[in-house]
Amino acid sequence: MLRCSARALHQSLGQNANELFRLCNAPEGVAGGDPVLREEYKERWKVHRDGDWHRSVHLWLIGNGGPGAGGGAEVLLQKRSEHKDTNPGKLDVSCAGHVEGDDSIEHTVQKELHEELGLADLSQFGTLHRAFTTTTPFSSGLPVNDNEWQHVFVACRHPWLGPMAAADFATSPSEVAGLSIVSASELERAWTAGDPRFVKRRESYIRSLLACFERVLLA
Repeated sequence: MLRCSARALHQSLGQNANELFRLCNAPEGVAGGDPVLREEYKERWKVHRDGDWHRSVHLWLIGNGGPGAGGGAEVLLQKRSEHKDTNPGKLDVSCAGHVEGDDSIEHTVQKELHEELGLADLSQFGTLHRAFTTTTPFSSGLPVNDNEWQHVFVACRHPWLGPMAAADFATSPSEVAGLSIVSASELERAWTAGDPRFVKRRESYIRSLLACFERVLLA
């Protein structure tokens, strides 16, 4: 088994161009389910050049925002580093990353949580809820064609710890330019309006995510 837990020697700002991704089959038919993995590995820069399908994880961290959030969820957003090769400088999911080599999905969630937000674990958030898996093609033209199977997770901050604050996290400047906390309703309005400050999400992603926020808050 090929495992890529260490960073390559040639580390660029924002991402490692030489990290190995395991390729997946392209999605077929109705969305949903898990990707079919192939016995083929390529460096990140080649994958994004060639448009190969590969895996990533999204972790949305939420809290119970109380009256200030209309009784709904408050959501931690990261501002992506300007050095990222996709969506630089835009507001996005709390933390995310590609799955390297034969790393597991769960290992990747923990790794990205530590690298991007400085958290050793999810002890202040409790259960990690697997929300859904979706496919997202992305192309900015050459040199980036980023076609992903995205495994989406949600975790809710323990209510007795109080509201989230940016000071609760230790971000990596090469990965994250800053943090913001917004209500789920604000996030939905921004996406619906096509606010250019936010990474775009498809309608199916938005609906599935917001429904998961509600389920997790009630759990």
